[in-house]
Amino acid sequence: MSRDQLLAEARIAMQAARYNLKLLRKHPEKILPGQRQHVEGQLLQLIEFAKWEKKNARRAGRTSSRTCLKDLFMSILPQTLRGVKERV
Repeated sequence: MSRDQLLAEARIAMQAARYNLKLLRKHPEKILPGQRQHVEGQLLQLIEFAKWEKKNARRAGRTSSRTCLKDLFMSILPQTLRGVKERV
């Protein structure tokens, strides 16, 4: 599994874990009394893993801030250039 796939799956898992944790805390009666602490711990662990994976993906040799900025500018510039050409 590539680093990008792992990061994407970790991000999806983190979103689902946050939602499930919020739901668990809002409706604690939905889970067995002895299991609540165990399930909550697993969800928190998933969230921490996703945060770690996101931070790890930004380390040297991986996704740099320069690459992120370049991607951002490249998504904005074609739209701006199109607007300039239309006005001329």
